[in-house]
Amino acid sequence: MVNDVWGMVNDVWGMVNDVWSMVNDVWGMVNDVWGMVNDVWGMVNDVWGMVNDIWSMVNDAKKVIIQLFV
Repeated sequence: MVNDVWGMVNDVWGMVNDVWSMVNDVWGMVNDVWGMVNDVWGMVNDVWGMVNDIWSMVNDAKKVIIQLFV
């Protein structure tokens, strides 16, 4: 009787460990994907910053050119 109960407890414990492992694996994948999304977002922000810098320079150049001709 005690052995049967102990066997069931061990079986349940094994299943809990399996589920826990799967949860950890999924969590790891979610973290990896999140890291990639953050990296891409960082790159997008960097490119956006460069575009804004170039836009500012173009606008400044236009003002200078307009002043030269006026």
